Amino acid sequence: MAGACCLAPAIVGAQSPDKAACVAAYEKGQNERKAGALKSAKNEFAVCADAACPDVTKGDCTTWSAELDGSIPSVTFIVKDASGADLTAVAVTIDGAPLVSAVGSTAVEVDPGSHRFGFEAAGLPRVEQTVLVREGEKNRQISVVLAKPSDAPRGGAISPATWVLAGVGGAGLAVFGVLGGLGLAEQSDAENTCAPRCGDDVIDPIRTKFIAADVALSIGLASLGAAVVVGLVTGLGSSPDASARLELRTAPGGGIASFSLGF
Repeated sequence: MAGACCLAPAIVGAQSPDKAACVAAYEKGQNERKAGALKSAKNEFAVCADAACPDVTKGDCTTWSAELDGSIPSVTFIVKDASGADLTAVAVTIDGAPLVSAVGSTAVEVDPGSHRFGFEAAGLPRVEQTVLVREGEKNRQISVVLAKPSDAPRGGAISPATWVLAGVGGAGLAVFGVLGGLGLAEQSDAENTCAPRCGDDVIDPIRTKFIAADVALSIGLASLGAAVVVGLVTGLGSSPDASARLELRTAPGGGIASFSLGF
């Protein structure tokens, strides 16, 4: 009986903070609050608000703890698979530290600031998302999709041919501009010097430049059009058997360009 009598006071004493612990929690809680560690500050204020603490710390800590209830932000997680079904067996980390072992329907308190959330579920690749959580923000929804690479929506990469065709198109337009400009300049000189009796040695170079400029323009426009079509087809994930062909040929007074796309 004597042993039982002496054990109870020891347990009660361990549950209630002494004056030194109250003062330490009082000071640490304020420092944590200033540093933005609001959750830790609230835990400290819970200690110094204990009934066993001095009135001076107990009153302040009780007030500060109530203030933090409105300041500490909270987040909720919406995690789905590739089909859109909800996932709950998902472990979540915050800045590399464990936060929750499973996703539920209730909000989770976090400190304000920018955080890197990580989401892990069995058999699925880990997904991370950086979110800025603001002080006082409640029930902030964070949505992610966990899916195997094979389950992800398919979108074809833009074919290198798109960039090649675009480059050819740009070069064609540039050549058109240069040759056309030279032709117009020489034509203007001829009109001012020898028109209307200019010889073939003057007229032929001008005509050649205009023809070459027309061919370059045809090539440029056809190539740019082909680049747009190929880019759209490959970017939308078309069949890998799709093929494109650009044909260029000269014609009297200019050139002809044709583009065909096959599947």
